[in-house]
Amino acid sequence: MTRPASLRLAPAGSPDFARFGRWIAAPGVAGDRVDLTAILACEGHPGIVARAHVNFVAPSALPLAVTRMERHPRAWQAFMPLDVARYVVVVAGKRADGSPDPADMHAFLVPGTMGVAYAPDVWHIGATVLERTGHFTVLWPREPQAPDGGPGDTLLVSLDAPVEVSA
Repeated sequence: MTRPASLRLAPAGSPDFARFGRWIAAPGVAGDRVDLTAILACEGHPGIVARAHVNFVAPSALPLAVTRMERHPRAWQAFMPLDVARYVVVVAGKRADGSPDPADMHAFLVPGTMGVAYAPDVWHIGATVLERTGHFTVLWPREPQAPDGGPGDTLLVSLDAPVEVSA
């Protein structure tokens, strides 16, 4: 199969996303909670430590050219919007060699009121906000940079050709 020239944004909340991770929506009943404990747990992976940080993301515009993707083989990564209008999530399945599968890429338009958690080993793009700068709290249990100078639990790849994401 050949790489799709472009992807159309689907609405967030799609159940099609379940194999890549989970959407995180605020509870609808006062006093209820959304438990994110599983996102912070990395059983069987010594050296991974639960971490949280707040990031600053410059805005992007549509159409968006996706030229590289990342994955974290041993840990979840969750983005909880603090001050975000809308953002884009792009995920991909894997080919037999472990690289992103261009025939299995999906793009979603997410409101700033919903979070996203990528399951371990899922190819995705970095945080990408629209309209204005944004800030996320990022829950990311990870290991530090590898002793040999390698990336630790982060793998980055450039795509063979850009994929355009549009509304």
